[in-house]
Amino acid sequence: MLSESPAFATNGSLTGVSWSVSNNTANVAAEGNAATYTWAFTTATTLTLTSITFTVPTGTTGASLTVPGLYGLGGDSASAALTGTTATLTLTGGASIAAGTSVEVAIAGFTNGTATGSKLTTVTTSDGTNTDSGTASTNFANNTTSVTVIVPESLTFTNNKSSITLTPVPGTPAVEQTPATLTVSTNARSGYTLSACAASLSDGHSNTIPQQSTVVAGLTGSAFGATASVSGGSASLQSPWSSSTYIGYAATCSVTPTGGGAPSSPLVAYAGPTSGDTITPTNAASISATQAAGTYTGTINYLLTPGY
Repeated sequence: MLSESPAFATNGSLTGVSWSVSNNTANVAAEGNAATYTWAFTTATTLTLTSITFTVPTGTTGASLTVPGLYGLGGDSASAALTGTTATLTLTGGASIAAGTSVEVAIAGFTNGTATGSKLTTVTTSDGTNTDSGTASTNFANNTTSVTVIVPESLTFTNNKSSITLTPVPGTPAVEQTPATLTVSTNARSGYTLSACAASLSDGHSNTIPQQSTVVAGLTGSAFGATASVSGGSASLQSPWSSSTYIGYAATCSVTPTGGGAPSSPLVAYAGPTSGDTITPTNAASISATQAAGTYTGTINYLLTPGY
């Protein structure tokens, strides 16, 4: 013989359904946010209630619920448990609750979920066969504030020499030196590379003063080059630049050191933010006795490459 589960008949609609919570902050910040949920309603049908169920938002938890408030249920005692999104109030005592009775149930031990906004609850009373139901809603508030701080990219470069004039004596080992002061400050996360480059100096005809092509202790003949130093921060000179030897500038600026004795455009580099590095290239020229007289000009270009 086949047996059938008892069917529940829906008799009527609960009226005056309300739902309030003692703490309506959603558990977005995982702070716990324990709360007591209180439901109130007016019964629709005279029933000997055995249970009342209340749906709660997804994510609500409550491993050990208690019932601190019970009103209008004729002296019945009750216990509560949460399964999924349904809290079940189990009643014992067998009191008949007349239609039109005002009922209030407070269940403690809930922890709010992370859902925010208006959430619906369905209240269902049951005597094991017949049910009445009604709905209400309450609002769960977001208890967090998203903070965004935007730090703008910043790089400051100064050069105290917009022009230099050198007057070496032809045919002598004397070298005229004019130091320049460059400063760099930046908040680039990966720091920066400062490169310098210059072509040979030209008199506008066919005569040039070439860049020194190898590292030397002192310039001789006709050549242009520089020493360099760095201070005030953690930047380091890039090979082959040195404070004690001369090398000419590379013809084009690059962020990749050539190494060895060849002219290299990367002058200094640092792998993080800096509040102020001071770079001092000391430019120099030597002139052979047979270098054609004239005014030789050129431009030293600085390329500052930040790593944001």
